[in-house]
Amino acid sequence: MHTLQLLLIHLIYIHRGHTLGCMVNICQSNPSNQLIRCSGDFCGGFKDKRYNGEIVEAVDISCSSGDIIQAPFDGQLYAWRPFGAREGYECADEGVTLEGSGQWQGM
Repeated sequence: MHTLQLLLIHLIYIHRGHTLGCMVNICQSNPSNQLIRCSGDFCGGFKDKRYNGEIVEAVDISCSSGDIIQAPFDGQLYAWRPFGAREGYECADEGVTLEGSGQWQGM
């Protein structure tokens, strides 16, 4: 089984479905941009509760380890390893946070 990498994308609006809809393919092994579904105390949807009980304005997309990941919009890398190597966050700490403007600005 492949290790999951979490890609946190800060957007102002995301469709409440289980995919990112009309966005370009983000993760090489996940052409439909499938979000990580709810599993116990964790859900990968926008404003869903994460393992620590926090509500996050981001989505988590399922990716296989080593996949090529493409940004769905122009932006800047805001945070890499956003949890700072905190114990218990090793897998989530493989993610990034992107901030951008353009087609998603004001939505």
